[in-house]
Amino acid sequence: MQKEVDYDKAIVTKYPEQVVIAIARDARGKCNPITLGWTMITSHRPPMMAISVGLTRYSLEVIRHASEFVIAFPNED
Repeated sequence: MQKEVDYDKAIVTKYPEQVVIAIARDARGKCNPITLGWTMITSHRPPMMAISVGLTRYSLEVIRHASEFVIAFPNED
């Protein structure tokens, strides 16, 4: 059963979130990592994820140029 709570109380249950990083190579071959604030699993077979990158971000230009990227899930180690 859901219950309504104030934003200040609800937001503390959201964090900490797992850090997710997308990495692609730019036109010069340099790796460009971007920390992602939103990711979502869209399929298990085949494995697919959706990410959100702002339209004005350099990282979007890099991902479009590379036509591929890697998603990393670093841990505290």
